[in-house]
Amino acid sequence: MLDKTMTLADGRKQAFDIYGDPAGTPLFLFHGLPSCRRIGVTFHDVAVERHVAVVCPDRPGVGLSDYQPRRRIVDYPKDIAALADHLGWERFTVLGISGGGPYAAAVAHDLPGRVIRAGIASGIGELSNASVFAEMIPANRLPYRLLRSLHVASYALAAISALIYTTRLADSFFHRMAAMMPPSDAKILADGPFMQFLKDEVRESFRQGLRGFATEQLLVVLPWQFLLENVRVPIIFWHGDQDHNAPYSLAQNMACAVPGSRLIVWGGGGHLASVEHVPEILDELFPAPVRA
Repeated sequence: MLDKTMTLADGRKQAFDIYGDPAGTPLFLFHGLPSCRRIGVTFHDVAVERHVAVVCPDRPGVGLSDYQPRRRIVDYPKDIAALADHLGWERFTVLGISGGGPYAAAVAHDLPGRVIRAGIASGIGELSNASVFAEMIPANRLPYRLLRSLHVASYALAAISALIYTTRLADSFFHRMAAMMPPSDAKILADGPFMQFLKDEVRESFRQGLRGFATEQLLVVLPWQFLLENVRVPIIFWHGDQDHNAPYSLAQNMACAVPGSRLIVWGGGGHLASVEHVPEILDELFPAPVRA
């Protein structure tokens, strides 16, 4: 079920897609950056088999969701609580992919009574330590370094990104990205239909223009305004040890910070490794009951 919407208390429209089994066990999937609700389709087939309902919402200003001025990562749990109420979900599991990781952590932090389990795959962590930039590919290192010291650059960087992702430049850019990434990621991007899907879903994320992406990118480099040490829901982290978009060291730091968490390492995996590990992710988040 695509392009569903609900109206939040402040009048904003929140858009979401539903994948998998609509009557299944509830899972919120938080997309990356740049990305949108459409990424949920990568979980659809496995979620149908495992009877999981995957709801993937657009964050404010992304895709079909209305922009929210002056928003912070810590504002997002309220939107998800409202969406859960709208869906009739009292309790649910959350999973953040890449740039969706901070939002999964924030929801687990703010809604411990409603979040059953939490997972973060290939997640971006807090970028408070400048040394992590040295581990990133140039396409991430340069803008994030600039944003840390010059917040007003967010719209200029968003304009450049929109020009790249939404025009004919996308083809050459994705091929250049593949050349910077580890062999495992390059292999995934060599799949023509999947490459086209990525280009289409990223283009959809810019449907409303620059503001959503500019805010998303800026929030990556700002303090999250909550402590991972205070997250009371243990988080399962998955991360490729060859990820140079969101370096592996970020996952190590987050897993050490969140009490009771686990870090599962995808040896040789890059930033796109989650695409090939959907069955494993869902099996970990929704373990089969032990039978006597």
